[in-house]
Amino acid sequence: MFLLGHLWWHDEDGSPAGVADVTGFTPKRLWLGSTNGTESSRLGLEFGVWLDDPDLLADAEQFLVKVMRSSEGIDPDDDLFEPEYVSVGYDDDAFYDAMGNVDDASEEDDE
Repeated sequence: MFLLGHLWWHDEDGSPAGVADVTGFTPKRLWLGSTNGTESSRLGLEFGVWLDDPDLLADAEQFLVKVMRSSEGIDPDDDLFEPEYVSVGYDDDAFYDAMGNVDDASEEDDE
C-alpha cells in the first residue's frame, strides 16, 4: 500500500495573530498491490491498482497513520521515527530439516 499526495506548508492560520507554521498532507492516489516496492518486484507483479476515491483515500490515510503510530519508539521524548523491534531467534536446525523435506517432496512429484 502506497499513499501518494501533496505535503504542504504555509504560515497563516485562523488565529488572531494570523501567523503559524501549518503543515498538512492531502492524499491524491492510493496504490494497492502485491508488489513489494523494490526495483526487481516489477518483474513479478501479480496484482496492482491505482485508486483515487476520496473516501477510500481518507480511510487509507487514517489506517497508515495508525500503523506509523504503532511502529514509533517507546520513549515519548525520542525524536527518531524508527521502530523498536524485538529480537528474533531462528531455529536453524528446524529450517534445515524443513528444507530437506521440501527436496524429498519434489523428488516424489517427479516420479
